[in-house]
Amino acid sequence: MKKSPYIVEIIGLAGTGKSTLSGALSQQNKNFLASERLGFKKPKHRLFFATQAFMLLPTFLRHIRIGRWLTRGDIKKMVYLNGWHRVLKRQGSHHDAIIIVDQGPIFKLATLYRFGPEELKDPGFYYWWDQLFEQWASTLDMVIWLDGIEDVLIERIISRDNWHLVKDLSPQEIRIFLSDYRLAYDYVMSRLISFADIPILRIDTSYQSPEDIMAEVLSSLERTDREKHFPKLSTNREIDAFT
Repeated sequence: MKKSPYIVEIIGLAGTGKSTLSGALSQQNKNFLASERLGFKKPKHRLFFATQAFMLLPTFLRHIRIGRWLTRGDIKKMVYLNGWHRVLKRQGSHHDAIIIVDQGPIFKLATLYRFGPEELKDPGFYYWWDQLFEQWASTLDMVIWLDGIEDVLIERIISRDNWHLVKDLSPQEIRIFLSDYRLAYDYVMSRLISFADIPILRIDTSYQSPEDIMAEVLSSLERTDREKHFPKLSTNREIDAFT
C-alpha cells in the first residue's frame, strides 16, 4: 500500500528566514524533500496547466472585472491552488517522505486574497474559496510559522544582497507591506484551522540563532506521530544566517 508524505509548509513575512530554513531542512537527511515548484515553462507541467485551467474555466468566466484583469501570476496561483495538492502527495509517496513547502498554498492563498483582483472577494467566489481552504487544510500536516520584530525584518530586507519586491521602498512603506501580509496570513490560517486542526509551530526569528531555530523545528517534528521518519535529526551542519 502506498504511504502518504508528511507535508509541512513554512510561512512567514519577508526577512524571517523561510528560504534559509527550507533549504536547511531539505538537506537534513534523505527523508526531507523540497517541494516541487510549478513552472509555466516546464514541459512536464504543461498538461497540468491545461487540465487545471480547463477545470477553472467556470471560475474565470465569473471574473466580472470590477478592477484589474487577472494577471499571469494570479492565474498561476489559482492553477496551483486548484490541483497542486495531488502533485505534492505523489512526490514523496514512494518512500513516505517529509515534503518541505516554501511559498506554497498558504503563501499563495494569502497573496491572492490580499493582493489579487477585488472581484475574488465577491460573494460569488465564496464557495470557491471554501473549497480551497478545505482542500489544503486536509493536505497540510504541519505549518511552521516564522515571524519577527518589524524593525529587524526591515533591516534584513534592506541589507540583504538578493532582490525583493519592497527592498527599494522606504522603511514606512515596507512596514505597511509587512502589516498587510501579516493580516493576510492571520486570515488564511484562521480559515484553514476552521476545517482541520493543523499543528502550528510559531517561531520568532528576530534574535535566535539559525542553529537554535533548526533545533526547535526538529524537536517539534520529532514529537509528531511521524516520529519513525526521524531516527536522528540533530545536525552539526553550519546554517546560513536568517535573512
